[in-house]
Amino acid sequence: MVLKPFISICFSVVLLLVTFRVTDAALAAMSVDFGSQFLKIGLVKPGIPMETVLNKESQRKTANLIAFHNGERYFGELALQMSYKHPERVIPYVSDLIGKQYNNPIVQDYIKQYPYLNITEDPVRGTVVFNTKDSGSFDIETLVAMILWNAHEQAVVYGKTPIHDVVITVPSYLNQAERQCIVRATEIAGLTLLQLMSDNSAAALNYAFTRRKEITEKAQNVLIFDIGASKTTATVVELKLAKSNASKTLEPVVAVKGIGYNRRLGGKILTYKLRDLLAEEFTKKHKTSKPITENLRSMSKLLKEAERVKHILSANSETYAQVESLFEDIDFKHKVNRDFISNLLKEYESEYMKPVSDALKMAELNVDNIDQVILFGAGTRIPRIQEVLKEFFKGKEPNRFLNTDESAALGALYQAAHLSKGFKVKMIEVQELVTYPIQINFETAGLGESNELRRVDRTIFSYKSSWPTNRKIMTFTSHSSDFVVNLHYSSLDYLTKTQLEEFGDFNITDVSFNGIVEAIKKNLDDNHVYKGVKAYFQIDNFGLVKSDGAEVIIEPIKKNSTVDSIVESIGKFFGAGGDKEETKEGLKDEAPTPPPSTEEAKTQSESEETPEDPKEPESKEEEPKEQQEPEKAFNETATNDTVNNQNETVTNGTASSKPKKEQKPKVIKAKLKVKLYKSFVDLNKENIKESKKILSTFEKVEKLKAERDAAHNGIEARVYELKERLTNEDFTKFAQGNEIENLTKILEETATWIEDEADISTTTEEFKTKRAPIEEIVSAIEKRIRDLIEAELRKKAEAEAKKKAEELAKKKAAEEAKKKEEEAKAAAKEAEGGEERPEGTEGEEKVEGNEDTKEAAGNEEENEKATLDEEEMPSVEDILLPKTDDKAHVDL
Repeated sequence: MVLKPFISICFSVVLLLVTFRVTDAALAAMSVDFGSQFLKIGLVKPGIPMETVLNKESQRKTANLIAFHNGERYFGELALQMSYKHPERVIPYVSDLIGKQYNNPIVQDYIKQYPYLNITEDPVRGTVVFNTKDSGSFDIETLVAMILWNAHEQAVVYGKTPIHDVVITVPSYLNQAERQCIVRATEIAGLTLLQLMSDNSAAALNYAFTRRKEITEKAQNVLIFDIGASKTTATVVELKLAKSNASKTLEPVVAVKGIGYNRRLGGKILTYKLRDLLAEEFTKKHKTSKPITENLRSMSKLLKEAERVKHILSANSETYAQVESLFEDIDFKHKVNRDFISNLLKEYESEYMKPVSDALKMAELNVDNIDQVILFGAGTRIPRIQEVLKEFFKGKEPNRFLNTDESAALGALYQAAHLSKGFKVKMIEVQELVTYPIQINFETAGLGESNELRRVDRTIFSYKSSWPTNRKIMTFTSHSSDFVVNLHYSSLDYLTKTQLEEFGDFNITDVSFNGIVEAIKKNLDDNHVYKGVKAYFQIDNFGLVKSDGAEVIIEPIKKNSTVDSIVESIGKFFGAGGDKEETKEGLKDEAPTPPPSTEEAKTQSESEETPEDPKEPESKEEEPKEQQEPEKAFNETATNDTVNNQNETVTNGTASSKPKKEQKPKVIKAKLKVKLYKSFVDLNKENIKESKKILSTFEKVEKLKAERDAAHNGIEARVYELKERLTNEDFTKFAQGNEIENLTKILEETATWIEDEADISTTTEEFKTKRAPIEEIVSAIEKRIRDLIEAELRKKAEAEAKKKAEELAKKKAAEEAKKKEEEAKAAAKEAEGGEERPEGTEGEEKVEGNEDTKEAAGNEEENEKATLDEEEMPSVEDILLPKTDDKAHVDL
């Protein structure tokens, strides 16, 4: 009976610990700075600060590459090394093609730059498809999902914890189709996307939380200039203390005010220019049978060297470009100085500054209004770039406050911690910018008696407004049956011709509202009137416009009281006949309050509202408030609260008896079905399912390969280890019979088999089968070693324990004898009436005696608790040599 509560307590403790560990793991979050050339990954979990994830090579950034060979995938450094020898197997700069149609000029430039890649057009969606030689064909969403999956695996291995939540950084200029592509890829990768965050906004957030104390109520204007591998961007950010949407206290707010960009101008263009010039120098110095430009591998080697030289010249004035056996066994060496790079930049200097001027123009600021110019991105390390930027800002020195590689990843990680459920961080609100305004196109009743429907456009998300947004409400009163509205981009005349060509389709989606007739038929009666359809729209955390549902609104018919009738009669007496006209118009279309004064205002029955509370309230029986604001009138659902005039008696202006209230009809909101038909052909459920299956298949294959490599490495390492141990007498003396002879023979046979017969086709089971007889003999010998060591350790421990027990017993006996002797002496003195002691002395001796006794008892208890683990003895692992760590084989 005693065991039951004990077992229950133990089970509860174990359950609590398991729950804590699971919960602790679930709280982890990550960020991915999805750059065109490199990925940077951040990780935050309970107990550790925000940090950058190191990859398998202990690098803080990972090449954003994916390669395919023999049905296997290669990421990061392995893919990078493969690109120098077999570039046709490697897909670079995947992010440049996200969400783009095959005929987009950026896609066509990509095809020209990498003619050796097999790229075709998806016949259904019109997007890009990569066809590999032996691993299948993949759309962009699937490739991005694979890269994100690998990033997640790196974070899990590094953090040693499961991770689900992620914030991904993307360029601020991405449109709806491009953002949707990344959202789908994240879904395929099995991650929970918290937000798509602009990379420069993430860098600004990193700047804000590291310099929080410097932010005051006085606004600071900061320009972040970013040159990545494929693009150049400039972002004007306002930093100040303000009351954010989520807090009533003053908190830092990071508000984007303007952006400028060039999608095709980055550091990559300089690298390729330098590669081509080095190829020209090689051609001048050496005569070859064929041009070096026709040799793919040689040009890849030059590209690698051009990248290295560019980085060195960022810090040094000169260096040598050199490649051994570059082409036809000819070594290449050429001196390059910083002026060489500056000359390459001359034709692009004005283009690099164009995004800066565009960002200032959008923010309605000039160079004098900018407090800080901050460099971000690896391309800004080039000295000439910094000089040109300094000249643009009239001598203002650009600052390098930010880590050009990791700031975006760390800023996004801070946002991930804020959005996830497991962390509480200091509030910093980030307000992204609506770069491309969005309009809604719909039919509305026209003017005049014909009331023919006509199509109008209304801006719902205006240029330079902020997102994420609260829900916006559109009221459609001209439709009593199912209808469709269209969402599209508004005028983008501020973009250049090149930017418009790169942009893609201006159409976003068609939204269909279904079930209106059925809802009206079911809910409309004599006490109610149909008021139209309210539809909800929002820009979410991904920067995507979404329809957040729709409702049919059926309101109670207003019945005028006696007082209202008198007021109406007086109004008519003075010629105010507008009430009748308004009622007539209200039967056709909802009239706004106050009445419209222009043609556009008359069609405003399809009005736009932004509710303070995005949640839909339940119907309440309240007196209608005619003068309240439209959004409040909608949020506070009203019912008619008139009284029965026949029961109302007025005497001297007061009621003689309390009137009886009629049962008040309620406002009825009937949910509608909403369907979206996107112009960009998105992946459907079957496509997503198929992509997930592709990732799962690769994952299983790679897992089996890892197991095979581990088995291969394991048996190989074990053979070499045991050959060494057979020369050690401390091992061989424990063998019995023919064990040593048999083991030696098996090891020789296995070593020969590994060298001559084992190859890539050898299975995991074959390696395990070959290893089994080796382990059978070795385990028997090791067991004898372990048994002997444990017996000796046990014998020694027992002897030590016995010795300590005897010493403790002797000490205890001596203390007891001493105590009895002292008590006898004290009793004798008391009997003899001996000399009186000073007051308190006897008590002191007694206390001292008690302390000695306690100390002895403590020593006894401590000695009794001594165990074998507390002895300083050699362990079994100290005697047995450790097994060699298995390392994976990779056949490129």
